[in-house]
This record gives sequence, C-alpha cells and structure tokens, in this order.
Amino acid sequence: MNAPAPRTSSAAVVPTPRPGGRGSGTARGSSDDLAPTPPPVRKDPVPQVAPVLPPPAEDHAAALAGIALSPNNDRALDEIDGAGLTPDDLPSPTGRVILAALDLYRAGLPVSLYTLPDRLTPETVAALGGSLALDRLVDHAPPPAHAGYHSRKLIEVGAKRRLGIQAAGWVEAAQNGTSVNDLMSAMRSALDAETARLPANRSGAFPAIISAATFMAEDIEAPPEVVRGVMHAGSKAVYGGPSKAVKTWTLMDLCLSVASGAPWLDFQTTAGRVLYVNFELQSFAVQRRLRAIGNARRLDVPANLHLWNLRGHACPLPRLLPELRRQIEGEGYVLIVLDPVYKTLAGRDENSAGDIGAVCNELEAVSVQTGATVAFGAHFTKGNASGKEAIDRISGSGVWARDPDSIIVATPHETEGAFTVEMTLRNFPPPAPFVVRWDFPLMRRDSELDPRRLRQPQRRAGSAPGRPDVAELVDGALALVKGNAVNVAHFRGKLHKLAGTQARVRELYNVLVGDGHLEELHARGRGRHDAWIGTPDQINELRQRTFHE
Repeated sequence: MNAPAPRTSSAAVVPTPRPGGRGSGTARGSSDDLAPTPPPVRKDPVPQVAPVLPPPAEDHAAALAGIALSPNNDRALDEIDGAGLTPDDLPSPTGRVILAALDLYRAGLPVSLYTLPDRLTPETVAALGGSLALDRLVDHAPPPAHAGYHSRKLIEVGAKRRLGIQAAGWVEAAQNGTSVNDLMSAMRSALDAETARLPANRSGAFPAIISAATFMAEDIEAPPEVVRGVMHAGSKAVYGGPSKAVKTWTLMDLCLSVASGAPWLDFQTTAGRVLYVNFELQSFAVQRRLRAIGNARRLDVPANLHLWNLRGHACPLPRLLPELRRQIEGEGYVLIVLDPVYKTLAGRDENSAGDIGAVCNELEAVSVQTGATVAFGAHFTKGNASGKEAIDRISGSGVWARDPDSIIVATPHETEGAFTVEMTLRNFPPPAPFVVRWDFPLMRRDSELDPRRLRQPQRRAGSAPGRPDVAELVDGALALVKGNAVNVAHFRGKLHKLAGTQARVRELYNVLVGDGHLEELHARGRGRHDAWIGTPDQINELRQRTFHE
C-alpha cells in the first residue's frame, strides 16, 4: 500500500518565474526550481560626473605677485619660497609671474620690475594684459606681512582642484567595477599626499636651527605694544579676579580702548582691529554694556571692534579654534579676547597642569599664527585670596598664572568697590601696584588709596578679634633685631609668632625688606650658606666684620 502524501500548509508554494520562463506552475522538479530568483540588475548607464573645480585663486595670486615685485621684498620672498608652492598651485599667467620671481630669488638674483620681464614668455606677458600689468600688480600689492596668508590660500585652492580632478576619476573607476578596497586605498593615498603638502603639516613647518651669531646679526624689531608697557602684539595675557569683580566690563573696556587707540587704566594703547569672543553674555547685554562704556568714555563703538557671540555655542578649544582661525585669517587683528576662558574647557580639568598646558599651547598657536595678543579672563579661587602671592590667586592649575606673558590680577581692596591691580610681566618691568575703583560702567584709577591694604577675611560673629594689619606689626618686628643682625631663619620663626600665618609672615617680611627697614646679607663658602637680616647699619657693620677680618 502506498504511503499517503504529506500534508502541506494552506498556502500554495509558487515558484518565482525564471527570466524567459513560462510563468507559474505547481511545485515540482528539483529544489532549485523552488529557490527565488533575484530580480535582474538594471544596466542603465550612470551619467558621467564632470568635476566642478574651484577657479584658480587669481586674487591671491595677484596679491602675492605684487608682494614679490615690491621693494624690500627679501623677507616676503623667503616666506613665499618656504610655503612650498608648485606650478599646480599657480596655473594662471599671474601664477607664472610668481614662479619666475622664485626662480630669480633662488638663483640669488634681485627680483624687481626690471629683472622679472626677461623671465616671462611673450605669451605670458600678453595674457597678463601687456607690460604695464606688472606695474599694476605692484600698485595694488598688500603689505609684505600678508605673504604667508596669500601663499596658504593658493595652496588650499590648488589642493581642492587636484582633489576635484581625482574625485572624478574615482567615480569613473567605481562605475568600471574597481573594488571598494582599491578605491579607498587610492583615496587615502591622495588625501595623505595633499595633507602633507599643507603648510602646517610639511616637514619644514618647524623653524630651522641657526647659529647664535646669525641670530644676533639679524635686526629683530619688537612687535607693537598693544598696551604700552604691558603687552606686545603676538603675546598672551590673562586678567584675573574674584567672582563679580567686573572682569567682563574691564575686558570690554580694554577691547574698546585698543580698537579706538584710547588709554586703558591710564596705559596708552596702539589702535588696531580687535575681536571680542563672548561665551557668557546674551547679545542684548553685550550691546548695552558697549553702549554704556562708550558713553562714559565719550567714544563711539568703532568699526575696528568685532564681536563673536558664542553664548550657547561654547565647545572645547580644539573644535573652536579651527573655525576661529578660518574666520580671522588675514583680518589683521591685534587683540583677541576670550571671555571667560573656562567655558572652553568642556571636559578638561582646570586643576590639571597637563590639560591647562594644552589649552595655553592652543591659545599660543593662535597668537603666533595671527600676530594678535590673545587675552582671556580667569577667576580666583573661592574665599579670600589676599594672603597668597598675586600670581597664585587664579583658580585651578598654576599654569594659568605662569604661562601668559602678561598676568594682570585685580584683588579686592579694603575699600568697598576698589581693587588692587598687580602685574607680572615677562617682557616689561612690572609697574608698581595701583588701585582701581568701580565707577559704573568703568574701572578708574584711585591714587589716594594704598594698594597694600587688601581686604582681609571677615571674622565670624562671636569669634576672637581679627589680627592687626601687617603694617601695624612693623615696629614689633624691628624690635626683634635690636642690637645686632640675626639669622634669617631664626628671625622668620619669631615673625611667625608675631604674624600668625606663613602668608602674613611673607607679607610682613616683604614690607620690612621692600620698604628698606631691614636688609639681608648672604655668605657662601665651603658648602655653607649663611644669611643674616638687620637694619642697614647693622648689615654694613656685619659686612665689614665678615669680609675684612
């Protein structure tokens, strides 16, 4: 007896029609007959993509050619030569002028309107518009200091054109069946080659090692003083103060002063273009503050002052700085203020020397590349910081207060609304501390207040009376050296009993020596270092006895 046929589901199995077959039918034959057949691949032709290339950067080429032909062009030609320009970057007739100028320069020959025409073909001269075209290039040339900027722009446009041409080739290769791995390999090679050509990535991007004699023979001019006696162009500066010490008002006053060439805190400034990068204030508040400062100073807000309002857009510096450099390149800023800088940390630890060192290096790169002073606001640690050295009052890593070239610190004075300003400067002798008083909307100098009288911590209700000011301890300290000079370490130990804390000992000691009440005498020899302190007469007597016996 035959076995019954197996039961099947109610859904009929319908084989997929084969291309060129007879359509549907019952399930029979081999298992291949039941396998679904993929739909046919359409062979529609893919349209060819013609590369859309950026035009040659003719305006940058014209500017660079004019610089190369201008008088006193040696430094500019050296920078153009070091940029690594190639014929691919300079495809136009104006570009051939630059290449001819570089040929002369590399041969040690002068580059001028008189020597260059011999290096150009008649066809190039005709394409330029005639022999007078070279004169027009020089007449419209920007300052030689802009040579690096225009060189970089030419290299960037050249890279875009080459990549555009190669991209069209990659599209064609993809249509012709080139594997994904081969395509990606070709793309990586092309991108790596172009990356290596960019000025910031070339092996020659670092300065060359030179002899000290060569270095000293060059006449290096100091950059302009953005704030006279306080900060040079191309430097870094920090303005530190406690919370609500009107740091932003003072920094905005700095921006308006430099943009107008007006004094700031009685320091003269050099007028120039300024960028204020605002991370904290709403736009209407920026507008109101600038208007108030301008009215108080009787200054119009100048076109030289530019704003970048980034409230709500703060991000880590590595993400922010490329966009900043893109927008400011070639704009000629002399001062860029970031306020407040902690808004750019975004995950970095302000107490980490490594993290803050990286931030300072990133800011330094901006100052070096743009030639602008980069300044920023920073806040104090919580509590009263008057017992610390001025540069130690800024919150976080000590790098904040040691890396900048100009450190400006405003510490609360004992007079309400007044601050003692102290400066630690790398390239200038520090001015004497002075006092400023808040007179809305400005900080103004107050010469009648003693800058040494800083606000002291308030004592709690019911606690013992506060310690006397160190100025009141001077007489007691002088009594410790009656008769003869004493050992410095022994003297400091006695001062501690008198002053109470190491910070007050240091402050009192500085007053005693700084004001000339006492002097030190040091003697070294045979592995020993002896130090004494006493009145000027005591030290003079000890000096004669020690070194003339």
